[in-house]
Amino acid sequence: MGWRMGEETKNIHSEGLFISRRLARNLTSMRKHGVVELLFTSDGYEDKKTDRGSIPGVLKTFNFQKIEPNKEHFSVYMQKNYPEWPPMVMEFWTGWFDHWGTEHHKLNVDEFGETLTSILKSGSSVNFYMFHGGTNFGFMNGANNANSPKHTITSYDYDAPLSEHGEMTAKYFKIRELLQQHLPEQVPKVLPDPPATKGCRAYGSVKIDQFIHLDSMLQSLQPIASKDVVPMEMLDINNHGGQSYGFIMYRKELKEGGELMINGLVHDRAVILLGGVPLAIMDKTTEDKVIPIKVLKPTNLDILVENMGRVNYYDFASSLLNKQRKGLLDTVTLDQKTLQDWQIYPLEFKKPFIESVLQSNEWKSDGKTDVEGPIMLRGTLKIQDEPKDTFIDMEGWTKGVVFVNSFNLGRYWSRGPQKTLYLPGPLLRTGDNQIVVFEIHKPFSMMTMVDVPKLE
Repeated sequence: MGWRMGEETKNIHSEGLFISRRLARNLTSMRKHGVVELLFTSDGYEDKKTDRGSIPGVLKTFNFQKIEPNKEHFSVYMQKNYPEWPPMVMEFWTGWFDHWGTEHHKLNVDEFGETLTSILKSGSSVNFYMFHGGTNFGFMNGANNANSPKHTITSYDYDAPLSEHGEMTAKYFKIRELLQQHLPEQVPKVLPDPPATKGCRAYGSVKIDQFIHLDSMLQSLQPIASKDVVPMEMLDINNHGGQSYGFIMYRKELKEGGELMINGLVHDRAVILLGGVPLAIMDKTTEDKVIPIKVLKPTNLDILVENMGRVNYYDFASSLLNKQRKGLLDTVTLDQKTLQDWQIYPLEFKKPFIESVLQSNEWKSDGKTDVEGPIMLRGTLKIQDEPKDTFIDMEGWTKGVVFVNSFNLGRYWSRGPQKTLYLPGPLLRTGDNQIVVFEIHKPFSMMTMVDVPKLE
């Protein structure tokens, strides 16, 4: 067993001395508390910063996706500078993760094979990141770029050797091929056969035949009275721990119209509604949004804000990672007067809330197809035999979250690159399976269960 003391520390702080001192303190503390196992660091291989993440007496390893042809090979560097340690690639990046609104990242199999060949020929050990793709179920995706966040999609397929749903890809078989070519002579070169896979099932279309409006959903929540708007983390819920994930809605009854202003930035994306009718959308590219509104009778102003994920990789000397707050962080004004006395609804979408909404008498099934979000809808997937993995194709839907048998599968968004949501077989059951969708904008009348993912 080994302990990683630091990952890419040289990349997340500009001062090498600061990093060295921090690592030295960590080393002293770990040895003091009885850690006797192998310790190591892992950093990218760059000319000017290569030594920043290292510390004497600790194995130095590397993270990268390719080896530059005009650069000293990492194994040569190790032999020259750290001859007491074996060369090790701790993170050989087999692909990359995706953000909403970008293309799906792919690493060509041949290029992948060339880099792996170079690693194996050098006598280095290698660890694949990722070897098996995964899923950011629920609201557990993160983000990058603090000043202009790019939010990670639900799928963490990563173009890995084993896909999100465990399918063996061309990279998997390339790894087998190259390992057989470069194994030491004393190691048998006959590898076991790949295990059989269960495959995925295309269950076909599921009709979405019932819906419930946001106001009716809110009956399953106890609003929090607050003089001012506050971020979700500051709500006195969850044993004084605040709200961590999901959506937060701010409600204020207006008796007159004027120029509504959402001051500052929203964190991270907001829909502004008046009397349940969407007026505007805000995100982190929109600051100090002004919206002219007309009010003829007392009407609810609702501001529904989605926490789309927090930045999880940044300069560790910065306080940003401890200061990320979601929701509204500034005031809301009407004709330059601050609006106060709000009702705040923490929409965490935990299982008790979902099940409470499902038991409501407010569900409608009147055949309408022109309903608008925010809205919750549901349908039933019927399975006759043993359930298998499948994918929910969200073609026709806009943006929201899907729940299967009250389990939060994660977010979807029409802007891509993710068009399907992975639905593992163990979440399904023989018989009826309830599919619930919280759609923020425009819903669709059906969804299709397919047997292959769509990442574009």
